[in-house]
Amino acid sequence: FPTRRSSDLLKLDYTTKLVFSVVENSLGETNIDIRTFVDTEKYTGMTKKGINFPLERLEEFKKLVNQLSLKGKKLK
Repeated sequence: FPTRRSSDLLKLDYTTKLVFSVVENSLGETNIDIRTFVDTEKYTGMTKKGINFPLERLEEFKKLVNQLSLKGKKLK
């Protein structure tokens, strides 16, 4: 399992959060992990929903998110 170095949360609703983490895998590589965390009567913890990518790709990811934001604003 990866070692989480740091995490930040974004609350989506009453039971669901996005967890943004910097993780180190068993090969010593640093990755960004964005994972859904739920807290319900049936289950509390991380789900399979999420993405994991190398830290080196973070700037590219941020550019893509910014492009999505701009496209979303045009739709309003």
